[in-house]
Amino acid sequence: MRVFCWAAFAVGMSAGVAMAADAPSCDSVRQCDAMGGKAYRAKDYARAAALYEQQVGWVEQASVDCQGAQEDHPSRTCPDVGADAYNNAALAWLRAGQPLKARAWLARAPASPSTTHNKGLVDAALASFKAPASPVGEYWQYAGFGSWSTVSVTANGKEFDVQFSGLHFSANGMKYGPNMGDLSDTVTITRGHGVMRGDKDSPSCKVDMKFTDAGLDLVSDGECGFGAGVGAGGHFDRVGLQSE
Repeated sequence: MRVFCWAAFAVGMSAGVAMAADAPSCDSVRQCDAMGGKAYRAKDYARAAALYEQQVGWVEQASVDCQGAQEDHPSRTCPDVGADAYNNAALAWLRAGQPLKARAWLARAPASPSTTHNKGLVDAALASFKAPASPVGEYWQYAGFGSWSTVSVTANGKEFDVQFSGLHFSANGMKYGPNMGDLSDTVTITRGHGVMRGDKDSPSCKVDMKFTDAGLDLVSDGECGFGAGVGAGGHFDRVGLQSE
């Protein structure tokens, strides 16, 4: 089912919509599309988004598998990764009242008329949005295969509890899952800047955080004990005004 284009909507900027605790799963592009479409039609948009995110993962896995097969069969032609699954995820989040998450998904979507149209819908939903001064919120960095490394920030008195959850996928990401790495700390954030530090098991770990209107930038140093390939670095887009 394609749900990537619709004309009217009502969007709230509250972050009360999160993936269900009993997050659904699907194991093929077709199954994810069918299950996502069913949830979307039932207006269970957060559930639909979870399924469409997995649809993206299987689409990307199929592309990686095809490119790998080209090594043994050079004449084989691999289709381009289409825009449908990315647009499906974006529209489900937009319907769920999460235009920042929708914008993050559309930034990943291949160019297409539907992607252009839906970016217009998201821009309209965010026309009056202004990034708050507080760093409290949720931040995403694309890790591949329909998944995101995340940072969540919650207030703790005059300080902030920060949780980094990083992912790194191999070429068989949907088949074997990602390597993971987590770091949490209570941090003082002053003028948009703070530093996370490791615990007694990773005393050299240091992650510099810089919050801006555009999101969050991380620079890490030292050994943080993450899984192979996982790093706490680069830009993260703000996708929520509260931590999920």
